[in-house]
Amino acid sequence: MTDAEWPEKAELERWLMNTVKDPDPGAVFLRQVLQMNPAYGSYLQTDKDVRDVMRCWALSQCKRLATAAKSSKLLRASKRGDVNTPQDLTRHPRRWRDWAWNDTALLLSEEDTREQVKAMGACLLSEANDLKRPLPIVAKELNVSLDLLECFLTGNLEVSDALDIMRKMSEVYAVPLNDLWLDADDTTSGLRLFTTEAAESSSRILDRKDRTGQRTPYYEYRDAAMSRCSQFRPEWIKAPPEVNSGDPCDPDVQMNNGHLMMQTTLFIGPVDFYYTDRHGKVHRREMNTGDSNYISPFVPHSFTARADAPEAIIIAAALFASHSLLALALAAVGLRLCFVGGGSAGSARGPAVAMEARKFIVGGNWKANGSPESVKTLVKELNDGELTTKDVEVVCAPPFLYLAEVKDSLRKEYKVAAQNLWDKDPGAWTGEIPAQLLADMGIEWVVLGHSERRENCGETSQIVAEKTKFAVDKGFSTLTCIGEKLDAREGGKTFEVLDEQLKPLAEVLSEADWESVVLAYEPVWAIGTGKVATPEQAEETHAYIRKWLAENVSEKVSESVRIQYGGSVNDKNAAELGQQPNIDGFLVGGASLKGSSFTTIINSAGLDDKIGTVTYGGQVRRAFTELARLGAFRVAQLAGDCRNPVEARKCLLQRRLAAECLTEEGLTEELKASVAAGRVRELLEGEEASREELEALAAVLQVRLSDLLVTPLEDAEEVVVTSAPESRQKARVTGSYVLAPLARTRHQPDLKTFDLEVLATATPGEGLSCGLHTFVYHFGSEPVELTWAAREERKVLLRPGDSAYVAPMVEHRFSVVERPAPAPQANPNGAARGEGRRLFLVRIPGQLSGETLAEFATFSAFGRERVGAETVRWYN
Repeated sequence: MTDAEWPEKAELERWLMNTVKDPDPGAVFLRQVLQMNPAYGSYLQTDKDVRDVMRCWALSQCKRLATAAKSSKLLRASKRGDVNTPQDLTRHPRRWRDWAWNDTALLLSEEDTREQVKAMGACLLSEANDLKRPLPIVAKELNVSLDLLECFLTGNLEVSDALDIMRKMSEVYAVPLNDLWLDADDTTSGLRLFTTEAAESSSRILDRKDRTGQRTPYYEYRDAAMSRCSQFRPEWIKAPPEVNSGDPCDPDVQMNNGHLMMQTTLFIGPVDFYYTDRHGKVHRREMNTGDSNYISPFVPHSFTARADAPEAIIIAAALFASHSLLALALAAVGLRLCFVGGGSAGSARGPAVAMEARKFIVGGNWKANGSPESVKTLVKELNDGELTTKDVEVVCAPPFLYLAEVKDSLRKEYKVAAQNLWDKDPGAWTGEIPAQLLADMGIEWVVLGHSERRENCGETSQIVAEKTKFAVDKGFSTLTCIGEKLDAREGGKTFEVLDEQLKPLAEVLSEADWESVVLAYEPVWAIGTGKVATPEQAEETHAYIRKWLAENVSEKVSESVRIQYGGSVNDKNAAELGQQPNIDGFLVGGASLKGSSFTTIINSAGLDDKIGTVTYGGQVRRAFTELARLGAFRVAQLAGDCRNPVEARKCLLQRRLAAECLTEEGLTEELKASVAAGRVRELLEGEEASREELEALAAVLQVRLSDLLVTPLEDAEEVVVTSAPESRQKARVTGSYVLAPLARTRHQPDLKTFDLEVLATATPGEGLSCGLHTFVYHFGSEPVELTWAAREERKVLLRPGDSAYVAPMVEHRFSVVERPAPAPQANPNGAARGEGRRLFLVRIPGQLSGETLAEFATFSAFGRERVGAETVRWYN
């Protein structure tokens, strides 16, 4: 690298010499680069890469340079004067200004920056065509010069100026900024290498609560190869100290809450894998090197090391669902989404949407039952009961007389509630139990507004609301009861009664107060009578309550508040009721007085609602903006649940019908020649259609046959586990590789995972190329040569622990290294690594999903080359 290649280099070296006082300024420079961000080491593949990194590091220091005596020479080399303020940065050449305004230009050459701006200019022209506005009109309406727009289209504009124009475009027209902005390509000709050293520099150890409730170190995480061009979020994970009990519910196993991204995992060493199934049961699977799994979104899971494990390492490649499969993913996991924040289209990087869980909650209302002996017996039964899940909140409400005894003797994960409280401060209130006295006992929960108190003690809805507000203000959480009598149910006035009971609560509770309130819907006609609302009746009422909250309180409260069902729940009907998407728990009466029955109810609770906090990007970005605006309740109506194919088919057909503005009567009329009226009703209720019926429906609704099909999600498909021996049995051998397929699922047809072994005959290896995004992690013991070709052929050494991202349609190959250099450090894969040249290869779809490609295939051959690269006005 000479001064001619970069004139400022000599000036910069002199500045370093004077500032750092080191005899080797070039080495000092690079050392400071790597100290700033060790991950940059993975970019230093050519002299040009070194030059780009050095330049960008200098730019990042320009404010500090401006205060140094020697800095003025460097800045004068740009012939733009000194930089004394942040605003001065914008008056300097492209590479200075782009860095100051847009970190996506950090490692771009001027040529790459020009290409990025030019591509965004093509997006602007495409939008202008769609808006039926020639560029002169756009320039006038945006109040920018036409020359500036022309420069935008040719790429001769600085990124900050281009962004200013795009912001104006989004403000003036109904065009999301995301439709105009293109992230810069952060790969080197389609590949991005992430070295072991870069991974180690990203190491962080996260803690979780242990069995004592203390937070202790749990996982060590390290990053792996990622690109802003793909939807991968891979990571290297070292499992925590071993758990030897073999018990899936061992308190030392800390389950997570699941996450939005799908996950495919490769195991290195003896690792125990735990997950919670749709029925709430926790499973434990013993995994070894080469085993793999697939985990559906939001399935709670965890990993631990086994006894005497030399290493317990996990390579987890998490990935976003493609846009075309979003509805399936939502339906497949039966989501209860709680959108508590939403991004706007004004973010160039897309919205951040935070989500929280509605944790299932089971309450036991003992009412005025129990003797000293029976209470002791019940507490013993509850303490001895075997729980198959740890992710249900349990609250027991004994009579006042036994509160202290039960609180002291009941298992600590169960909370204790009072059955009422006096909403006044302590004083002359004979016979009452003020809230402060309960708080002094350590009671955290209280049951309020039960139908028996409304009926027998004259508590009105206004009184219940005021007591709820008082309790929340005093720091309690409440189980606030609502529900209708039999005459209201039979008279069709259920919703009117609920309106009357909910309105006072909405008037006195703030949005923050609702975080401490659980609503318990208890149809009075079903309490203690043996009559139970059908799951459909209960779900309909719960859905109405949630809708009422959305319309009268807020969408946030609607999606986050938990609603229990409380009408003759027992150990026989709890599982079916708990599967309803808007039933978040039970308030149990008589059945809570039998320890075994109550434990069964807890274990049968539906647990498919665990949601983490995530930030979305990639192709689904726009879909999640719409999700945040619609709210999960409405989305659930559209998606259904693929675990219940009848419901999923019903939702799908109703969605198609609504889009076509067709009623049931209208559809029956349209189909009368081929489908009987009674059969149309059955189809709308979710019955499976025959081939002939599907063809008739598709013709009426003007959709493809495939648009009416539902693929059920079986129990065994939420989590798929594949052992290494199974994979090797199905392996395909080519001239250079052994390709053993790892965990797969039919619900993600474009997710392809392999254990790829590079054979000694790979000199060189065969070329690989496909339309999917590829992630590679080296979990073996011998390095390989990774070669790829885009603009020019390049190659790097892929060592054990290194990872790489390969863009779609970039041909790449893995080859044997004849004389590998000694490894500079210990193999990060540990003693349980794969032997030889073993690669974990994962392929996923990006925004070019199968559905997107099918749509592109319908475009006219006379203009399809303009997609993503618009160059002409829509008319001559």
